[in-house]
Amino acid sequence: MGRIIRAARNRGVQLLYMSCLAENAKMQSIARRYDADLKFEYGEVVGEIVPQDPNYFSILAEAVEDRVGYMMAVLDLQSRVAKRARSAA
Repeated sequence: MGRIIRAARNRGVQLLYMSCLAENAKMQSIARRYDADLKFEYGEVVGEIVPQDPNYFSILAEAVEDRVGYMMAVLDLQSRVAKRARSAA
């Protein structure tokens, strides 16, 4: 949820909506952690989150997180290729 909010924030999104079942207490707890305004409607919960304005640190955090994710994917691919090569030999 934090990554979604930060991405929306860095792209100038003014309002985020989320919905979940009324029984989904875990999702509601996560939404509350990010100051969502929750409303119960017809068996579901609808939340609104207003992201803050972007700043240098939010943009930098997103960029670093993207790079780390890319590097982890490359390393994972590399280990899978190495395993296949060992099992084929």
